Amino acid sequence: MTLHGSLRTTLGLLAAGMIAQAGASTVAELFPPPPLAPLVMTGVTGPHVFTTEHSGVFNGHLLRYTATVAETIIDDPGKIPAAHLYSVSYVARGVTKPAARPVMFIFNGGPGAASVFLHLCSLGPKVLKECNPAGEANPATPLIDNPASPLDAADLVFIDPTDTGWSHTLPGVSPAQFHSVDGDSDEVTALIAWWLRKHHRLGSPVYVYGESYGSMRAVAVARDLARATPKVAVSGLMLGGFAISFGRGSGTPDPVWEALRLPTAASMAWYYGKIDNKHQTWSQAVEKAMLFARTHYVGAIIQGHHLDPAARERIIKRLPALCGIPESYFLSHHTIKVGAFATELLHDRGLVLDGDNGMWSHPAGAKPPKHPYIAYAVNMARYARKELHVRGLGSYHIFTPNDTQVFEGWHYRTSGAPSLEDTLSQEMSGNPRLRLLVLQGRYDNQTQVADTRYVLDQTDIPRSRLTVAYFNGGHMLEPTPEVMHSIRAFLKKPQ
Repeated sequence: MTLHGSLRTTLGLLAAGMIAQAGASTVAELFPPPPLAPLVMTGVTGPHVFTTEHSGVFNGHLLRYTATVAETIIDDPGKIPAAHLYSVSYVARGVTKPAARPVMFIFNGGPGAASVFLHLCSLGPKVLKECNPAGEANPATPLIDNPASPLDAADLVFIDPTDTGWSHTLPGVSPAQFHSVDGDSDEVTALIAWWLRKHHRLGSPVYVYGESYGSMRAVAVARDLARATPKVAVSGLMLGGFAISFGRGSGTPDPVWEALRLPTAASMAWYYGKIDNKHQTWSQAVEKAMLFARTHYVGAIIQGHHLDPAARERIIKRLPALCGIPESYFLSHHTIKVGAFATELLHDRGLVLDGDNGMWSHPAGAKPPKHPYIAYAVNMARYARKELHVRGLGSYHIFTPNDTQVFEGWHYRTSGAPSLEDTLSQEMSGNPRLRLLVLQGRYDNQTQVADTRYVLDQTDIPRSRLTVAYFNGGHMLEPTPEVMHSIRAFLKKPQ
């Protein structure tokens, strides 16, 4: 994401040549990552704090809880305020031993997105009645009680990073220091460490939930909490919209990524009845595509234009029964790749699949909504004003105002390890209590089923401490019973 087109290709070829000359086996050996810099940001309580008391029924249990919207001032190395971060906490009341109760820190991704999507769609005590597609375009979508919230199992803290929600970089301070995996983690770690100290919860089991880019942040935060002062050993990482390998693309087509799109195409095709969904389960359809992708298919894609015509014909004849796209498409487009499945799968119905959730479709050529996600913005403002009694904080920004520039300028390479997969491996090795829960939407069109499994299979982590939970949904977590049961079980497992 930081290099584009021919420049990335040129650098890739240059690196390959240097590796060959130096005898190094990987780019990481030739260009080792810089060592981790010391954590430099600290948090202190800001002047704006809004506290209200509530009650609700969660997982069948009546619970009284305190909701707190709080400002945390993040100081830079010179003890000069650099940013004001806001969090929304839900803490159970009347608990006999608060220190023994888990606390779960939650954020979305982007980078440049507030935590409102997890807050109002799946994990908070109140959620939108319809998260999507009505949540994108209908401001009248109401908030309702969320009995599936894991608030009965853990206290919840929703965090909005710099320049999202009510959080903001202070005037005269460059936001660039926050626009990297490491800088972003530093500020969020400072908020979490301060929250734990302030609430006398340093002894509580700590869980971190990150979605999409937030899964990258979560791994970095676990790393940084382990080296903070005082040190915090995270008990569990929950990663949704699994994206920890994001941002390392090159200018050369990636045959593994292309091959791993086939099981996702199979998932969508099974859902829409474009392949047999009467005599095989979703898992069987995806596994069948997975096996083909990892054997015959990936090898054929690697050969590119050198693929033998007879082998090419055999591949094309296999694809329709696996992914639901007709043979005529591959012949007319001179390809064996299924990269266009989102537009081709329902082409005969005049529909295209949603970019986040393949369970939703839209008319081909339809313009995107004029005010996307307006229901989140409207309901968060209403909820904050009426129920959380927030005053004087201005507008709540669900995205950073210049989100496209922030996304494109973000620095995704981390320090201390060649990748976040290596960081995750190191943290799980160094912390025998650390467990990992990966939540995967079966119809996620962004971070896809086969890609998630591939990255996990390539990452050196203890399998006994890894759980992968699937749910009928897309990129955004939805409070379906199966996935909420997995989260609650993960939180309640004895330490």
